[in-house]
Amino acid sequence: MATAPQPDPDLQSGLQFLRAGWFDRAEPHFRAAHGRYGDRPDILHFLAVCAQRRSAMAEAADLWRKALAKDPNEPMLSFNLGLALRQLGQHDEAARRLRDTLRRQPNHLEARLRFAELQVIDNPPEAIKGAERILQHSPDQPDALRIKALARLRIAARTEAAAAYVATSRTRRTQNAAANPARGPVATFRTPPSDIRLSGTGGRRWSLNAAAIRIAHSSARYAG
Repeated sequence: MATAPQPDPDLQSGLQFLRAGWFDRAEPHFRAAHGRYGDRPDILHFLAVCAQRRSAMAEAADLWRKALAKDPNEPMLSFNLGLALRQLGQHDEAARRLRDTLRRQPNHLEARLRFAELQVIDNPPEAIKGAERILQHSPDQPDALRIKALARLRIAARTEAAAAYVATSRTRRTQNAAANPARGPVATFRTPPSDIRLSGTGGRRWSLNAAAIRIAHSSARYAG
């Protein structure tokens, strides 16, 4: 009669430290397990969580990318990779990873919120639509309300910037025409001004990252 395999002591100890929040103590155990078992997706995930907790975000992203290559249908991995990439400023790939998460798990609220948040800068109307879809089910969801408000501010800022550009261009053309009557109007603006930044008091930029990065390390699949 075959006996059940014994649980790995390093994985057991690492998970105990991880659940207690002692990431620095957990990481050596996961590294030891990685040395024995190689690139198992669960071990790569736990190492990525430890790397993220010591602010090594690029290392964490690489580990989650490796884990996802081993287990491409696990939404937790694509979600965490998307969050790490967002922290690194790699917004295009972050959006793609969050879309992958939603394709695999359409009711993933955090992925839907973080995807809408990314849309605020480049596509505020889509950010508003995404926030409104969430608010249909959760009318008081604070992140969705914040995203919708920021997207509206972004649209208003763009409209104001465009109006200011048109008004300034007209004024300059009128002034040039008056100063050079023989030449007629001369357009002094060849390209529109760069997109303005939303700023809060004291010149600080609006923060689109109100909540700290959330790492989902309690998946039943990787419970140890």
